Amino acid sequence: MSFRPKDTLQMLADAGADPDRLLILERQEKADYIELGLPRQGIAKVLELQGVLRSEGKKKINYHKQRSIWGRGPHYPVFRDHYKQNREEFRQAKGLPL
Repeated sequence: MSFRPKDTLQMLADAGADPDRLLILERQEKADYIELGLPRQGIAKVLELQGVLRSEGKKKINYHKQRSIWGRGPHYPVFRDHYKQNREEFRQAKGLPL
């Protein structure tokens, strides 16, 4: 199965996630799913299976709870480049602010 960034963008839009938030990984190495603007941890897991994200361990958010940390996966540069080239078209089609 080959990676298709257009399908990944569609999946993010259907889940209610803003792909602009994933670009935070250009400025920092790791982020949790909330910092990435994902509504659920499961979306990050799907992105990991597609190769966009890679698990980088866990961080404690309080005494009992931990949250997974995500970094750039092998397909992240392809996803990023496709999104940047088609950003305006995608955001207009999905009704997101430019």
